[in-house]
Amino acid sequence: MTTRESFGKWAWYGGALLLLCLIQLMVSDQIVLYGARPTLLPLCAATVAVWEEPSAGAGFGLAAGLLSVIAFPHISPLIVLFLSGIGLLSGLMGKYVLQNPFLCSLLCSWFSLFCIACFHVVPPALQGVPLRLLLSVALPELFYSMACFFPVYALFRQVHKTIQKRFPFY
Repeated sequence: MTTRESFGKWAWYGGALLLLCLIQLMVSDQIVLYGARPTLLPLCAATVAVWEEPSAGAGFGLAAGLLSVIAFPHISPLIVLFLSGIGLLSGLMGKYVLQNPFLCSLLCSWFSLFCIACFHVVPPALQGVPLRLLLSVALPELFYSMACFFPVYALFRQVHKTIQKRFPFY
């Protein structure tokens, strides 16, 4: 793949990432169910990494993490490293463990959201905040975000197919 084709491929993926970030900022953050808002960018990192090499998945996860920190200032900067790791893990899973992209994306997305929920629940629970109260927000957020997995996967699957058509040697 030439440099131009590589740039075109990542421009398509980046455009879809920006689109989903705007959707999360303008639409899904306004729709609160049981005190929870969906988190879309970890789904993006896990989904794209399944189709790409592990190192490319880590790079895309890094980009998604940086976008998260810029767009959502209340998010911990650790999300940059976390999403990069999720991209690497998803790429490795997609290449060596599960060759089914849908199933691999689903499992890696669920794992990333589960880790984020644990990050939000465990420290306050250790400080004495009732676990039931913490789970009353974390679990709906986990399920709400996973419900968004299907449109996110469909978008990136379409982008991946478009890339394959435009760059046949990919």
